Amino acid sequence: MIALMPLQIGSRSTRAIFRPLEPPQGFKGEIAARRQIRLSWDPVEEAVGYQLYRQAPNESELTDYQRIDIGLEYFDKPSVEGLYTYAVASIRSENGQEAVSGLSNSVQVMSDSTAPDAPINLSLELVSNGIEAEWEPPPYTEPVTYSLYRADFPEIVSVDGLMPLVTGIEQTFAIDPNPSPSEHAYVVTAVDGAGNESAPSNSFYLNFELLPVSSLQVVQTDNDPPQVSWTHPGRKHCRDTTFTLATKTTGSSLIPIVSPPCLTRIPAIREDEREIHSDCRG
Repeated sequence: MIALMPLQIGSRSTRAIFRPLEPPQGFKGEIAARRQIRLSWDPVEEAVGYQLYRQAPNESELTDYQRIDIGLEYFDKPSVEGLYTYAVASIRSENGQEAVSGLSNSVQVMSDSTAPDAPINLSLELVSNGIEAEWEPPPYTEPVTYSLYRADFPEIVSVDGLMPLVTGIEQTFAIDPNPSPSEHAYVVTAVDGAGNESAPSNSFYLNFELLPVSSLQVVQTDNDPPQVSWTHPGRKHCRDTTFTLATKTTGSSLIPIVSPPCLTRIPAIREDEREIHSDCRG
């Protein structure tokens, strides 16, 4: 659009051409959180705002949609699912008049507000490095990732108000390396590319009494015997611990450590004794 501005030259009146600015560059559209579509573009020098255009699935062409006076992005939340087309233009203002540029490149984004089905057959197992969760994907679903939850409930029926323990899981298993002494119930949900989250899977309660040691550290200073320290979730002290020294030549031997809790010194380790594992038997 080219606007004509009146000018006074002596006693004569004429009209000057008021040219619009260039269209914005770098116009992009992408799926955002909470089922929204994020639109963004590069700034245009001297622009006082931007005009956004949209074509909904049931429309035949782009039409005026929103004017953006501040910022270089807009979050759209369509009420109808389907393919949406967008474009944007810059707005120039001078002497009380405005001119709108041509359109930018158009982008198409699929609006999706339908959540995937829930994962099935979640099971848990206490393993040496934590709790292993394994499940099966929802049948006949689009590409999804998974979120793992745990809570201090006998059964989890909803994840509302819960924070996921792990998100963005691409495979159908995960390890909780730091199990909680009180939160024994787990569920998993499926999340699609639009951020829609499924209902939770079956809730699985693992009634464990003994958790694996969380961390193990061996420090040796000069020729002193190595000092071994460890931590254990939910317990300030880990007593009656047994260490296994795996050697290249003689295999494994058990060394019972009973005091002091979570800290001990062990005999000098030969060059072939490099691996130390812990097993908390409290």
